[in-house]
Amino acid sequence: CIEIAFDDYCERSYPGHSFVMHRALYEIVSQSSLLYRINENSSDWASGPEVKKTRVGIKLINRMLAILDKYDCQPPPKHLVDGYRDVYVSLSRYALDIIHNSTMITLPYERAIFVQRNDVWMEIFKGAKGNASRATKTITFKLRRMIYEEIKRMEEFPNYKGANLMRLCLSVMGFKPSRDFGRESHALHIVILSWLKKNYVSLHKKHHLVADACLPENISFDQVKMKLTKVHPPVGLRIVERYSDLELEKSDDSTES
Repeated sequence: CIEIAFDDYCERSYPGHSFVMHRALYEIVSQSSLLYRINENSSDWASGPEVKKTRVGIKLINRMLAILDKYDCQPPPKHLVDGYRDVYVSLSRYALDIIHNSTMITLPYERAIFVQRNDVWMEIFKGAKGNASRATKTITFKLRRMIYEEIKRMEEFPNYKGANLMRLCLSVMGFKPSRDFGRESHALHIVILSWLKKNYVSLHKKHHLVADACLPENISFDQVKMKLTKVHPPVGLRIVERYSDLELEKSDDSTES
């Protein structure tokens, strides 16, 4: 029903604001806020309503992008509409909400990373791989900027939203930049690792609890050697753990001392 309404909106009213359409989309996408419940669900969590409703929200966003392309709806000029009336900005924010809500899954780690990587991250960014449509490129670009800005905000205001997003990015993408998730995801990965190298030590000194929240279960901080270490569990024929490191830069105050 909402797809039909959005199709009609794009054909007749774009870029005007439709409160009803935005409210309906919000109600569907906000169901991802219940993902934390699968921390307590020991069985059938993968086919439970929380994950299913999240998948529906992501599929709806992707279908709306296809409709925007269908009618060649260009992003409206910034001087004509504010961010809350720009459907491209709104869809990017909804995608960010889903990604952040998935960080509420913490136990066990294997379950958390499965949902965050396979059901959320890959489904949102998969459209940016290869010959992506204009609408998809626009949304993933805006989403990439939003994620990075939330993380960068921790320089001035240490906060758990930025930390949660950093933890998810490290869980999904690790220390080695890869194009597995598409061009936009690859670009985001590079700037996030750069930020982490330059700012993690300083963040740990300012607010160690927020800094600790940036790291997934399999990554630890060595304060003496100034590095992060990731543990790779045995896989296939490899029967021993493997380790990879990310060297960190000293903070200004640590340099002065």
